[in-house]
Amino acid sequence: MKFNDMPSFKLVKIIHLKRLYVDSQLSKLALTRTQWQIMIILDILEEPISQQDILKNIDIDAAQLTRTLNQLENNNYIARYREQQNRRSAFIKITVKGKKIIQKIKTVMENETRIFFTDFSEDEKKSFLSQLKKVEKNFISGVENQSLNERRK
Repeated sequence: MKFNDMPSFKLVKIIHLKRLYVDSQLSKLALTRTQWQIMIILDILEEPISQQDILKNIDIDAAQLTRTLNQLENNNYIARYREQQNRRSAFIKITVKGKKIIQKIKTVMENETRIFFTDFSEDEKKSFLSQLKKVEKNFISGVENQSLNERRK
């Protein structure tokens, strides 16, 4: 099998094309990739949301997260607060302005999904998503098995 026919290469290429599309659309809203990804993560997670919760769901370091949260806070998309029972940790919540921008992000993501599934029948969509779940499960199992084997050494 040629390298460019391998599933991993195809997935990387698709992700690259998807990012180009989404980034071009969201740059019109003056959002960077990291900013819109964090806004979506905040929308998915339940409050209270800590910086550690966000870090578990995105592939950036703590310093970059802090910088990005500062930018989002300066744009009034998020607000930070402290809870009485846990004064040491700052928590993040989405503001009204942030909820409006999330709706715009979701619209772009829905358009991206429509493009992704152009020329797919409903059965093909279901089958494709089912196969992706299997691949995800395989990798999760593979990573867990590898970690277990490394600990045994």
